[in-house]
Amino acid sequence: MHHCIVLNTINKKKKMKKVVLVLSLITSSVLCFGQEGKPASGKFFMAGSLGYSSSKPSVAKTAKTPESIGTFTLAPAFGYFINDKFALGARISYQKQLITDVDGGSVFGLSAFSRYYNSLTDDGKFQLFLEGNVGFGSSTPAYAKTAQTPDSETSFGLGVAPGFGWYPGKSFGVEFSLPSIFSFTSTTPDADSNAATSFQIGASTLSQPASLTVLFFLN
Repeated sequence: MHHCIVLNTINKKKKMKKVVLVLSLITSSVLCFGQEGKPASGKFFMAGSLGYSSSKPSVAKTAKTPESIGTFTLAPAFGYFINDKFALGARISYQKQLITDVDGGSVFGLSAFSRYYNSLTDDGKFQLFLEGNVGFGSSTPAYAKTAQTPDSETSFGLGVAPGFGWYPGKSFGVEFSLPSIFSFTSTTPDADSNAATSFQIGASTLSQPASLTVLFFLN
């Protein structure tokens, strides 16, 4: 009888140890999964857009039904945090209009950017950032397939824009970029024309639209 009591006590202790071990593993997993991701030294991230849109112009009911204009967009961005406050990255953008019997209507862009982050909270969940970027672009106007191919336009630009970031998850964050507070753009339509330039300084919601982006941490 005494041996049975001892064995039952040992078995109960073993079961308790197993329960404690399982609970510890579950707790550790939950804590690791729940850790909030944030800008930090050595982290890689990606963001961007991929999509298709379609539009049809308005015409009189007696006129011929116009053809829809489709637009394909691909614009990935990749970056790396060199420390907890500074990040460097690059963007590639491509946009193409899809219209029957029409060529061209494409835009290609390549830019580099740097960001400075400043945390608003001790845990880094909310941050302000300032981005500077410089880029090159090339575009070809849409034209009928039977027409002569028009000259492509090239452009060079740079700008500075502020933003706000919220990082609720371990692997992602939500960033809201405001319009540029400074920008300069130079566009050359063809080899025989002078470049058209534009310059803007000061906050304005009309200079370029604000954007909302989901950022993913890759490590």
